[in-house]
Amino acid sequence: MKDGFGVSSIKLYPKASRRRGSVKSIVVLLVIALLVYLGLLYYSGMNVEISVDKVGFSSPGQLLNILTSRRLSIDVYLNVKGGGVLPVEVKSFSSDIYLEGQYVGFVNSS
Repeated sequence: MKDGFGVSSIKLYPKASRRRGSVKSIVVLLVIALLVYLGLLYYSGMNVEISVDKVGFSSPGQLLNILTSRRLSIDVYLNVKGGGVLPVEVKSFSSDIYLEGQYVGFVNSS
């Protein structure tokens, strides 16, 4: 006597196997797409050109204050140009400033 359970499970097995293979293929494609996107984002972030547009003093009329506090505020206007495939937004940045190898201050974006 044949039971219907054994026959139906044999018929469904190839469909389930194909479905599992399709899901695996989709997951692999999504992982590859994510890695490509992250690679392009990294490339775009590393290929940024920065140039100084102009430099000015933020308070040129306060010479006495500058001499007594020994602090000087300088406005530096930069041009930032992306060289990559994806646009990368620069919201803020900061850096140390060295003059002939000596630390002289820092810069913060505003």
